[in-house]
Amino acid sequence: MKKKKLCVITLALFFISFLIGFLEINNVLAAAPTKEEVYKAAPEGIDVKEFLTLPEEYSRREGEPFKNQATIIEKGNSTYNNPTEIIQMLDSGGDQNQIAAFWGTYKDPNDNSKYYNYFDLTKRQTISAWIYLGDTFYDETDPESGKTSDGIALVIQNDSRGDLAIARGAQEYFEDPAYGETLGVWGSGQDGYDPPSNKTVLTGRTFDLDKSAIQNSIALEFDTIRNANKFVMYTNYIDDFFDGLSTSGSNMVKGQHIAFGYPGESDTYEGFMETSFLGLEYFHYGLNHKGQIHNLYLSGYDFDESTDNSWRHITVDYTPPTEGSNAAHISYIYNDKNYDGTAKSYRNWDKRINQEIDISKIKGDSGNTKVRWGFTAATGSPNSVPKDYAILFQQMPNVANADASTSLYDLSQYDSSGKLGRKISDLEKKETTESKDDPKFNVSNKDKLRFDYEIIYNSGFTGTGELTTVINLPEQVDFKLGINEDLADDTIGQIIYSDGNNDKTTDISVSDITTDADGNQIINLKLGALKVENEKLSIQLYGQANADKTSTTVANKHISYKGQYYIDDAMSPSFIINDSLEAETTDELTKDVAYEDDFNLSGKLKYTNGSKMDSDTKVYTVINGKTRLANGSLMIASDELSADFDISMISASTNNSWLKVGENKVQVYAVDSMNRVSNSIEYTINVADFTNLIITSDKLDHSLYTHQKSSLEATLKYDNDADFYPSIMVWHHIINGEDFTYIYDKNKPVASLDYSREVLGTDLKVGKNTIDVYVTDGVRKSNTLTYTYDVLEKELIAKADESTQNITVDNNDPVTLLGSFYYSDNSKFTSTDGSKVSYVIKTELGEQDPVAVYNTEGKIDLRIKPILNNVTVGIDFNDFDKIIKDSKHPGLREGKNEIYVTVQDGTYKSNTLVYTINVPKLHSEITTESPVIVARSIFHDNHPKYTYYIY
Repeated sequence: MKKKKLCVITLALFFISFLIGFLEINNVLAAAPTKEEVYKAAPEGIDVKEFLTLPEEYSRREGEPFKNQATIIEKGNSTYNNPTEIIQMLDSGGDQNQIAAFWGTYKDPNDNSKYYNYFDLTKRQTISAWIYLGDTFYDETDPESGKTSDGIALVIQNDSRGDLAIARGAQEYFEDPAYGETLGVWGSGQDGYDPPSNKTVLTGRTFDLDKSAIQNSIALEFDTIRNANKFVMYTNYIDDFFDGLSTSGSNMVKGQHIAFGYPGESDTYEGFMETSFLGLEYFHYGLNHKGQIHNLYLSGYDFDESTDNSWRHITVDYTPPTEGSNAAHISYIYNDKNYDGTAKSYRNWDKRINQEIDISKIKGDSGNTKVRWGFTAATGSPNSVPKDYAILFQQMPNVANADASTSLYDLSQYDSSGKLGRKISDLEKKETTESKDDPKFNVSNKDKLRFDYEIIYNSGFTGTGELTTVINLPEQVDFKLGINEDLADDTIGQIIYSDGNNDKTTDISVSDITTDADGNQIINLKLGALKVENEKLSIQLYGQANADKTSTTVANKHISYKGQYYIDDAMSPSFIINDSLEAETTDELTKDVAYEDDFNLSGKLKYTNGSKMDSDTKVYTVINGKTRLANGSLMIASDELSADFDISMISASTNNSWLKVGENKVQVYAVDSMNRVSNSIEYTINVADFTNLIITSDKLDHSLYTHQKSSLEATLKYDNDADFYPSIMVWHHIINGEDFTYIYDKNKPVASLDYSREVLGTDLKVGKNTIDVYVTDGVRKSNTLTYTYDVLEKELIAKADESTQNITVDNNDPVTLLGSFYYSDNSKFTSTDGSKVSYVIKTELGEQDPVAVYNTEGKIDLRIKPILNNVTVGIDFNDFDKIIKDSKHPGLREGKNEIYVTVQDGTYKSNTLVYTINVPKLHSEITTESPVIVARSIFHDNHPKYTYYIY
């Protein structure tokens, strides 16, 4: 038996070994995608050419300049047919030693006074990019491992050389661009590059590597070769030890790695000396790394040798320091997305979050906060070979920087403040110390849910460009009408645009839901563009948890945003749908209780799909809109499938009772330890009153004219004659349907209250008016009295005496105009001064000033005098002439005179009467029978004025 077992085990081991060997052979034989295939299958990216500066070359001490290997492959290139612009950093067909760099274009090409694609150290910034680092994975521990190039680095710098900043040799005689392990940014410990054959080896000397690096900078390296050789054949001009330092007995970096540091700082480097067997001194240099992520697959392929696995996504987020500080933070994530933009498992992200950085090392002495950013790359170290390294972008600093996020709210559950709408956390991002049973990851089946998809625009001079989005809807959620009652009938959500001043909304219809080729529910939307700082775009979708079985885990779903200058992805939160908690009554839903009586409400709890009861469940009551933990008992036995509750309700007469006299609405619901909220049971509790509030009045019907006033009088008391404070009583007047309230200001207790309020006819309409009056005391409502006010409207009528309405005069005597005035209802005049009778005379010369007299008897009796009726004989002829020509001088004139008469009593104004008085034009003639001629002079101020000759 033992021999048989041994034989079986041996065969099994042989088979496994054979299978592993077979798979390894197939893996070796499988051809990695070509450069053409990789570029053609590049993920979507934004246009970059107009925003980047690529130096053509770098100077050397001697010989031809060193070529910048970086180049932009434009979209639709005839060789690659690439779908987006690609920046190729290193070229597999190029020289062994290569260096490359590009920078965001610092100044506006059209206006050098304006900044352009810079890195603003005072604002949030995001770099989202896909990198391709060749087709070969390099493993330093495997002698048969393929080789790759040295790596790339993201650099933020304030070097005075600007776009021409690049790593160079530290030795003053060999200040050529430094490739290899410098990645184009770190200082170089080599004596020189391409040394002449007659070079003399220098001994006993170290270099200041920080001076040869890009100055005032921080670099985040993606290092594909661990350089850990102290020296190569005892020569100073090939240094290969940057990754060889140790800390606490362990290698500072392991394998392909990501790390950051300050290239221009002296403490970034450590120098070491070795003595050869000939006694010569040689030097090598290590690099102090920060924020390391070890043993990565940066280059080549792990197990999937396809174009989908060629490009790896990186996200770098920068958070500025608080005011007055230089302590900023960066977070960097490698390989966080799949080729299609969906997120990889959060637990598999290679990341460092909120690494503190000192931006004073970037600002330098200038203190500049608008600095350059870009990428550098290099190859040429002893274990490297040229490979194709490339980058494409989805977000750039200061072009269009925005944050995309998603949230989930359970609208059927209460948050910590007691409001409906509890935020649900993403199960995918659960920490290892957290339990999936934590309420923060769970909702209840049939709960109402709201999914929020949000973009906040942080900065950038271009804006996103017109955005489109595809939302993949979560499964096990029914996006249907009626979840949010405030939305339109056919609406399941809204797009909300906010610029900080105004909100604009666009409805999302249920008909916007479609399916993709795989049958998944999706929504395609056009969102417009974002360009204003802090502008926000929110998409809210309303649905209901609808799992076929519980518990069910709902997976993340992808949402994509695409614009000309901004591309981003997000994932909806993953969460768990659990069994829903149900409440049902075992009591009457309507109860009539006395004011002094306590009573109970009973019911039962259970889970819809038969889950066992939660011993930490609590029952709540909502009494007339106010919530409290219920008093009474909840019997939950171990392993039971249901539980009975019996709630003790205190009487309305108790001081802290929330019940009131009359009808009360009481809702009962339960919440378990998972925060699942049951349905509510609504009870109607009618509390009988011990007394009634009564108002009475001796007079309900009133009549008045519009200019008069009346009174509204009533008496208020309780029918048990209890004392009360008038100030607690609220008097309600409903005047022709409009509600007005009044509070009495008396604050002494009384057994009854006589109430009186003035009613003005001008506040009412002409005709019949009703005023309904009732009183509330905060607990009860009185009976209602209906008062009627019949408002009468009257006229003040003026009537002329026809015998005086049209007169022609033949002398200079005053003219009398007669008439009368009266009210249409024959009421008396009440003013002690009488009514004002006014008249205005209009002649051919114009209108005279009004004249008024008062009359208490309803009569019009006006004496209108001619213009010169009171002029004294002997008046100066000049004055006489002025009076004649003055249109405003009162009195009748030659020709037609129209007299306009009106009557007013302070409230009413009569109709206007028109009287006409015609004064003929007369011609004067002087005659005499005396043959005597007399000459007479008239003097004025001792000067002769006129002389009359009479014959």
